[in-house]
Amino acid sequence: MINVHKLLARNTLATFVKHFVNLGILFYLTPFTISAIGNLQYGLWAVVLTVAGYSGLLDMGITTATTKLAAEYRSRDKSDKLNELISSSISLFTFFGFICLVLIMIFMPGYIASINHEALGTESPVVISALIGIDIFFVFIANIFTGIILSFHQFHIKSLIDIIVGLLRLFATIVVLNAGYGLLGLAFIKLSTSVISSSALYFVFKKQMPSYKIKIKRPAPGEVRSLVSLGGKLFYMTLAVRLSNMTSPIIVASTIGSVWNAYYAIVERLATYGNEIVYAVTAAFMPVFSELFAQDEDEMVGRLYLQYTRYVISLSMPMFIGVVVLGPEFIGVWINHDYMVKGGTALRFLASSFAIIGLQPLLGRLVIGSGRVGFYTTTVSVGIVLNILISIPICYYLGITGLAALSTLFSTFFFVVFTIHLSKAYNISIKNQIVDCYLRMVPPIAAFLIAYKLMGNMPMADSYFAVFTKAVILVAVYVPVAFVSVLNSKERAKIFQVISLRVLKS
Repeated sequence: MINVHKLLARNTLATFVKHFVNLGILFYLTPFTISAIGNLQYGLWAVVLTVAGYSGLLDMGITTATTKLAAEYRSRDKSDKLNELISSSISLFTFFGFICLVLIMIFMPGYIASINHEALGTESPVVISALIGIDIFFVFIANIFTGIILSFHQFHIKSLIDIIVGLLRLFATIVVLNAGYGLLGLAFIKLSTSVISSSALYFVFKKQMPSYKIKIKRPAPGEVRSLVSLGGKLFYMTLAVRLSNMTSPIIVASTIGSVWNAYYAIVERLATYGNEIVYAVTAAFMPVFSELFAQDEDEMVGRLYLQYTRYVISLSMPMFIGVVVLGPEFIGVWINHDYMVKGGTALRFLASSFAIIGLQPLLGRLVIGSGRVGFYTTTVSVGIVLNILISIPICYYLGITGLAALSTLFSTFFFVVFTIHLSKAYNISIKNQIVDCYLRMVPPIAAFLIAYKLMGNMPMADSYFAVFTKAVILVAVYVPVAFVSVLNSKERAKIFQVISLRVLKS
């Protein structure tokens, strides 16, 4: 049990640091990019990335299935099955990457050329498409090695690679856009950093599997069935989630204009980044759950789920609630006042939506780790498809604010349904979920909101310093209340003990 806690702590901390660094990169690069290429080109670039993102549909859940199955085979000492799994994954992903490259070269140039000729300028849609297509091929190559090394719990190494690649992307973007290369430069940077990332992941893979020799050969039928069986079930959900993420910009651009897509892209990016951080830092739980289920440790899984759900919620809620209350002011400083006025309310709805999703941060990890994904994927898929269908008239009549409010409504629905599902499928009672994970959060969140209310007489922030000063005050109020409310007496005593030992050693 101690080893499990240390493993989860190491990997979770490493992933958090990665996203903290990437968050800083995002906050700097977004206004810089908009300033360098303008609203029209930025809106077009968002659409290009959206179209390219459809290639991820060919993943079909196989990356996640590879990590789950590899962790299970390692837990049961099935080295032959693990080798067959790796070979099958390599063959499948190489094929998928090639197919995506061909499809993008056929369809993307004409599509992006038809959107807005003024935004495209003198840039060649064929060259941009070629760079994006080759980039996607290398993304699939990276997925091969990512799925395996994560099953070895090497999240800290993966995080280090991502940090280095993110910093390279930062410096390259500054140089390239200052040189005036625009969309072509952005596409070249995307490809170059993907090649570097894929190469680094390959070396980590070889360190974990030094005797394995990579070969493109016919996939093992048994492993393909295992990958497709689990990955296929995840595919429906992955398809729905990707369609939702990638369709929103297209819906906005098609119904109310590409400029509004720039506004929506900014607020959605800020709102979703908190959810991405939580999703990423909890990734280490899935192979752990997979191994525990393989060893029939269902009771331990339940205890870990409740305990770490409480921890993750307590650490993430200041981020979500902070975006709700301070997000519009931050956008006014980060981008400009126009983005704050036109996107502020939508941002608050989107941040609330992801805060509700954040109340079940380990749900997907638990479900995939157990392999019992049917109900989960079906519910998410159906709900998201309905959301997409309703989004079209909502956006047309109510704009991006209506689109964001709809997201909050569906998030609430998912939360209720899955709270009941956890009780029935995993014997995690609704009472334990409410008492252990949610009621404990009421005092610190209330203190946070009361402190914000008392700050009402402070002037609206007009600088990063002013925004972060408000954020620091709110967190300073939240932390001591959460320390008393969220943690039990044994956990508080353990923290004091660790701090005392650290002080004595120093």
